[in-house]
Amino acid sequence: MLTFVTSITDKRGFYEIVGIFRKHLENIYGKEHKLVLNYVTERSEKDSIVTKVTKFCDVLNIYKPIPDIDDGNYAKVLRFIKASELESEETIVLMDVDILMLNPNFFNEKYYSNIEDKIGTIGKNIYKGTKDEHKFPMSYAFGKSNSFKQIVNPENKSIEELIHDWNSHKLFYDGKEFIGNSHGKFSDESLFHLLLSKAGKEDNLIHFDRPDVNRPYGVSRRIDRVNWNYDIEKIKQNYYLDCVPMRPFGEKYSIMKEVFDLVLNDNSEGYRI
Repeated sequence: MLTFVTSITDKRGFYEIVGIFRKHLENIYGKEHKLVLNYVTERSEKDSIVTKVTKFCDVLNIYKPIPDIDDGNYAKVLRFIKASELESEETIVLMDVDILMLNPNFFNEKYYSNIEDKIGTIGKNIYKGTKDEHKFPMSYAFGKSNSFKQIVNPENKSIEELIHDWNSHKLFYDGKEFIGNSHGKFSDESLFHLLLSKAGKEDNLIHFDRPDVNRPYGVSRRIDRVNWNYDIEKIKQNYYLDCVPMRPFGEKYSIMKEVFDLVLNDNSEGYRI
């Protein structure tokens, strides 16, 4: 059983894609998965948007925004904080909510491999030869809850304490580890790398390469918002590994609908929020 953990906020409208994200997981895993969703919002549980979001996940955790901390920054770190708390789950996978897996076999070979007590990552080779080669993408990182806990929260601190600690580092590498930075100057990848170092767990990782890296930071088998183009037959043949939709999702939906309909094998309109 795989447990996917992702996060959304109101400010960037990521809740709009939750239904499509969940349907794509259901098409791949059926009932053999769970979706845990962290939602940073001022909305109440009775709010119409929250009610709709609830229908598309197994567990919804609502977190109020924290003053002086960007909601997006908070949402990012909540993924690995929550992963460290889910002790009863077999394998936890961190995901960006706006990314769809198009070649399940590629990912499942990694998710179901025996990595024991380590953290598995996919796509670190995207950063090879760059200033970021010490990092790896947080989306697709997977492992057991205790493996995340030993890195993220070994001292059982509260979320408030963790946020304070993560905004007052005495040791840092690229300056993007501070959660109090503006959204564009914060990196959960940088923070996780620092936490690995502090915990002495730098070697507690197993990296799986993407086979389609063709330039620094670039891949060839992705339908990407940066350059939105695709071949319908290649989608049907599982040539593409994944899809990263355009933003803002609501405004660009009509351009992307054909891809979503193919991936979901259904009219994606019914899964919009």
